[in-house]
Amino acid sequence: MPHTVSHNIIKDNGSTSNIIIEPIQTLSGNPNPDFTGVYILYKDNGKGETHLLDLQPIAPEIGDSNPIMTDEANPEFLGRLTFNQADAKWEYTGGQLSAKERDQVVEFVQNAK
Repeated sequence: MPHTVSHNIIKDNGSTSNIIIEPIQTLSGNPNPDFTGVYILYKDNGKGETHLLDLQPIAPEIGDSNPIMTDEANPEFLGRLTFNQADAKWEYTGGQLSAKERDQVVEFVQNAK
């Protein structure tokens, strides 16, 4: 089962950047979550640790009264990477990564399986 990781990519200008790669999972009646084939990408905090709750307010159903922030409204959001199993292709949407940067993330995810 995929898990959230922090990974370095080389940006187009030659600098490195940490990003958080979060797999989206659902519950379908069995005790283990099912992976959806979608990864959401965020800017990392640069401290070498993954703190997704720093990026997303606690959802109202957990007890806080904050509305859920959409990914597009989150300044740390870098996009979604979806693996389409039907045609075995990756699709990147809604983000700020260049094709070269996106390809590094795809390569990392494929090699991590």
